[in-house]
Amino acid sequence: MLKIYFSLKSTITDLVNNIDNSNILSSHCSSSTCEQLLKLLKDSKITGLIEAYDEVARQHWNVNLPETHVDNVDEKPASVKIVKLIKGSEPLGIKMKYGFDGKPYISSIIPDSAADRSGMFQEKDIVLSVNDVYCSSKKELNEIIAMINSGEERQITFQLLPPSLRNCIPLERFKTYEYLRACVNYDPQLDPSHSNPDIGLSFSKGDILELIQVENHHWARAKHYGKADNPIGIIPTDEKLSLCESPHDVISSMPFAYESVCQIELKPDFIRTVVFIGAQGVGRNELRQKLLHHYPDKYKIPIPHTSRPPRPHEKDGIDYHFVSRKQMEEWILNGHFIESGEYNGNLYGTLDAELLRIMSLKKIPVINIYSGALNSVRNAKLCPLVIFIAPPDLQTLKATRSKNSKISKHSQSQKLTDLDLEQIINTSTQIEKLYSPFWDARVVNDDIDVAFGILCSVLQKFESECCWIPLDWVNSYRSH
Repeated sequence: MLKIYFSLKSTITDLVNNIDNSNILSSHCSSSTCEQLLKLLKDSKITGLIEAYDEVARQHWNVNLPETHVDNVDEKPASVKIVKLIKGSEPLGIKMKYGFDGKPYISSIIPDSAADRSGMFQEKDIVLSVNDVYCSSKKELNEIIAMINSGEERQITFQLLPPSLRNCIPLERFKTYEYLRACVNYDPQLDPSHSNPDIGLSFSKGDILELIQVENHHWARAKHYGKADNPIGIIPTDEKLSLCESPHDVISSMPFAYESVCQIELKPDFIRTVVFIGAQGVGRNELRQKLLHHYPDKYKIPIPHTSRPPRPHEKDGIDYHFVSRKQMEEWILNGHFIESGEYNGNLYGTLDAELLRIMSLKKIPVINIYSGALNSVRNAKLCPLVIFIAPPDLQTLKATRSKNSKISKHSQSQKLTDLDLEQIINTSTQIEKLYSPFWDARVVNDDIDVAFGILCSVLQKFESECCWIPLDWVNSYRSH
């Protein structure tokens, strides 16, 4: 039997040198295998790797990182991302929420904030601790939010889990779901982990699935809702999909692969916020103005808030709501704006309370928002009806915009170059890829009058027919 002795303080390099110098291998074995092993251990690449390992094992580095706190997460400590920074007087610009499993995560990052400019934070990062304050309760989370968004200059250390290691819907909760909206595309024929792809059920983003039975942590039986030829097939659970995802597969606008939904018949007096999303220049403003022109007593555009002083011809509460910068910043930090931004040193934003004010007047708010702000309107209070305004193909887009520019010298389309039109197509493709599960309808704006007619039909349909809403909104709706 071959025995090699070394002390507890020995390194791997010491062990290899001991083997080489003492001729242990050659004295116990004269085969070519032993000779190959010894030659391999002397290879410069292998010795370099061993030396690097020893350096790491001896902890020869200059940065002292805090110990990680991972008692409440399933991932290994090696996956923890540590961000250490010096915060100035500017708020960091991070919003946090609790997931289904009680773990706090970064729900949004304010554009152009310190956190956004640093490039070190991602939406859906799980927050383990901040300055050794662990997020085990809402009180502690509120303390952390106050600390990072205060005007105090200080050093802050975050312990985060990256979004590629996302949370998943707990199995017991998943079993209670009846209907699911798919937030990802899935094809069992392309899934190497599916033992029998022929009985798998393929689906696309936005499809409604009826959950029949959850088999185990990884697989469930389901079928498409409302289809004539509707066989039951095997689908992966959210937990299974979370194990298979790469960072490129993660839907940035939703932390899970499925969303539990419920079909309801809307009450006659129930008001939903109409939300237009789409690329800049695709025609959202024109469609919204036509809607208000034809139905002035039904729809209303919210009045934005701003920190800039009013101009001589402007009236408070008509052109803008004029407030102090301090008040605007406070509302931004508390998450009261649907979206906000800064232009020429002044803050602008659409306040959620303004939408609720319009709804209290029994009118329907109509807003255009940046697609990344969808999370801020997807709640039971606003119950949004999200409509994606899509462009036609590039050739049609060029033809219609050229026609419009001849009709109106002041048309926005007159300013659009071929490069601008291509950018509209590319941006729309990206929006569709990321957010298609979360809109209720898609309207192609190839001709403004035709698109407006389709839009009116869509709005009428959702007022008169049953619709699917997230299950989380149902209790609020029933109490309306």
